[in-house]
Parts: sequence; structure tokens; C-alpha cells
Amino acid sequence: MFDDEVISFAHGNGLRAPDSAVIAAGIRALLDQRGFPLERYNFLEHYEPLEDAIHTTMWREGFPLDHLDSICIDAGTTKLFVSFLSNVTQPGDVILTAPAFYHGLVGWCRLLKLGLQIAPTPDQTYKLTYDSLESAWQQCQARGAGSPKVVVVFNPTPTGAIYHTFEMQQIAEFCIQHDVMAIEDNVFARTRYDPYSTIAHLANDERMRDRVVSVDGCSKADGLANLRIGWAVGPPHLIQAMESIKASTTVALPHVTLVMAEAALTMEWSARQRDAATCRARAAEVTRSIDEINDCLDLSDGRGLQVVHQPQAGHSLMVDASTLGVAGERLAPLQNSLQLTEDWLDRAAVAVSPLYSCGFDGHEFRLNFASVNHTPRWGGGRWEHPSAGDPRPRLVRAVARDDQDSIRELFRLAEKDFAANPVDDTAPGLIHEGLVERIASALQPRSVVRSFHTVPLHTNTVAARQICEVPSRLPSAVA
Repeated sequence: MFDDEVISFAHGNGLRAPDSAVIAAGIRALLDQRGFPLERYNFLEHYEPLEDAIHTTMWREGFPLDHLDSICIDAGTTKLFVSFLSNVTQPGDVILTAPAFYHGLVGWCRLLKLGLQIAPTPDQTYKLTYDSLESAWQQCQARGAGSPKVVVVFNPTPTGAIYHTFEMQQIAEFCIQHDVMAIEDNVFARTRYDPYSTIAHLANDERMRDRVVSVDGCSKADGLANLRIGWAVGPPHLIQAMESIKASTTVALPHVTLVMAEAALTMEWSARQRDAATCRARAAEVTRSIDEINDCLDLSDGRGLQVVHQPQAGHSLMVDASTLGVAGERLAPLQNSLQLTEDWLDRAAVAVSPLYSCGFDGHEFRLNFASVNHTPRWGGGRWEHPSAGDPRPRLVRAVARDDQDSIRELFRLAEKDFAANPVDDTAPGLIHEGLVERIASALQPRSVVRSFHTVPLHTNTVAARQICEVPSRLPSAVA
């Protein structure tokens, strides 16, 4: 999916570069050889400015204060999930969650020898309810599986749906009745398209205060995926238990990571508003392109690609292709989304994410519009300040020659407020001009005449594909 000729909606790179002030903070931290030299251990030290920023951020997100005095900061939410599950489960226990879960949950359960039961959800927002959890519980009992011990809630869901208070109350009721623990993943919460909207949390229910941990991180909302930093808040006895595992596995996080995370959480709110507006525009543009594909295939009356629901948060769109089989049996040879996505990649050079790995056994897939490898038509974005541009290359050169005056000037420019520069609507530049034609070609009846072409290989490709079967209608530049 990283080859040059592929239009990729399959990888989850950040929407934009981190805010310029965050980059400047990281460089300044690396240069702070007096306060935090690289050769110094910071094992078991607390970086209070970050903990204060997390406390403030989570309080603004509606979390109760009695959960915010206990914070575990670790190398990403994956570590936090594994630490939590290690403390509250034993091999053979069962985890309950909704379809459209984060695909990593499968590996975490395998690592800890846990069962994973998917609760059937009542509608296409794929949110848990009391009845869906009760149904999953009964399925476990019927087949003699281990007892469910943890409910995993993704809020917002990976498909961009947000839980409401009455829905969280239903989940809490189930957990209390069956003495079940819970973990709530909130990594997409600060990507909400309406940044001022409220969001419900399990921790708001007093009955859940001693049995739920909430996790968040800087990967999605702050564009710091490669820093691998996340945090968990919750009841002290659970957070302390997770801290114990952290002390044995992570040891310490680099100081530069802590500093950049703090800068991200305290950056100007206007930057989040711009990102939210861009996400809304991109989701709408992708939806329009799907309509164009259906028009190209002359599919109407619900027989084409279906956008399952419009997201309220996140960087992706969920699409269902199962109804395509009605018209001309086009999808008959493709059993699930794994085969569908492989077929599109091979025959149309378009990469999408199969949702088979997230609990769906049909033709559902995910279009990630956070990072698409095309040449975007940027307007006045975060690095397009007329005098600063992208300061990172020049900062590197200034540091290399120890030019302190240049460094100070670039810091000054990087930390300017760019909010006064309007950001052009870049959504029309998101969709490669060949996308619609490529996917429409791949979905044509398979009697279409095809030819074989050697596909240009990415320079980093090691195990090369020799020949790729491509429809004759593919754009010549790709062929």
C-alpha cells in the first residue's frame, strides 16, 4: 500500500504535522543539556507539567476529578491496555466488545490467553447496549466459554460514533449486575468534528468509579503517533497496579516525548477547530466520490457502495460493499473484505482497510482519509506561514552549525499564532483524479478484457511484486 502508484486509504498517519509550537518544544528539550541531558536517567521521575496538562484536558473532557489524581503515563495506549487486562483477568477469561473494535484487541487477547466475544449491536453505529452485552453473555454461557470479565468500550468508536449518557448508563448497569470491569478507549475523543460537543464517559457513573479505567493518547488528535505516549486515569488501586507493570517494562519515557505531549495538550484550541473542519470536509468529499463510483457502475436503489453512517469523530469512513453482489454477481467470488481489499489493490492500485480484522465477516471496509499519498493543494496550513514556512529543515541546519541567533529567530516564528491565516478548503484535493475510475474498473464484471503490466516498484520495496493484473481501463500513468 506504500508503493508510489497506489492511492492509499489504508494507513492511519496523522491528519497534519504536529503544531509548530510542539515541534519547537521538542527541539528545545533536545537542546536542554543542563536540565535533561540525554545521558541522564529519568527513571521513576514525574514530569509534573504533563500530568497537570492531562489533568486539565481530561477534566475539560468531562471526567470526574476523583479519577484525575491517579495517572499512568506509558508508551502508548497498547501498553496501557495490556497492563490493565493483565491486572484484572486470568487466562481463560472472556472480553466483551462491539464490532468495529480496534484490531489490536485480538492480539492483546491472544497474548494474555483471553477469549474475545463480539456483542451483536442493534444498529449501524456499532455501539454497545445492555441487551447486546446480555446477548453476548448468554452466548458465552451456551458454549461453555469462560466468564466475561471485562467490557471494552471505544468512545468514539473506530467508525466515528459517539456514546451518549443513557447508553453509558446501560453499559454500567450490565457491568454492575455481572460484576464486570471495564476499560474505555478515548483516543479519538479530541478529534470530534464539533469540538464543543459533550461526550459521555463510563467514569461519570458513580457505580463505575471503582471498576473502569479510561485511556487516551497523543497519536490521533495531536499528530504525535511515533512518540508512542498515552495515559490512563481511574481508581488509584488500578492505576497503581498498572504503574507497577510499567516500572518493569517501560522503565522511563524520553524527556522529549513528555515535553512534546505537554505542548500538544496546551496548544491553541483554534488548531483543533481547523482539523475538525478539515475532517468534516474530507468525510463529505469521500462520500461524494462513493456516489460517483455508484453512478459509474449504474448502481442505484441501494445496490451500490453504502456509507454505513456519517462519522462524528475520527479520520475514517466505514463503507459496506455487500449489496454490490446483487447487480451482476460482481462480488460473488469475493468472500469477505480481506479478499475485496486484496482485489482492489491488485486490480485498481487502491488500498483500503478490511474490517474483517475488526469483527465483521462481510464486505465492510474502512476508508482512512487522514493521510492519502497524493500531492495535496495546501492553502495556509500549519507550515505555510508566509515568513516561516516549515521551520524544521532550517532548525536542523541551525543546530548543526550552533547558530543560536538563527535558532532563537526560528523558535519565534514557529511559535507565532497562525490562526489569522485562513486555511483553504483542501478537501477537493484529497481525492486523486483517478480514484473513481480505478475502483469502478475493478468492480466491472470479470469478463472484461485485462492485460498484464509491470508495476513500478517503490524504492523501499524488498520483496517485489513481479506482475500485477490490472484492468485495461486503468489510467495509462498507472499502467
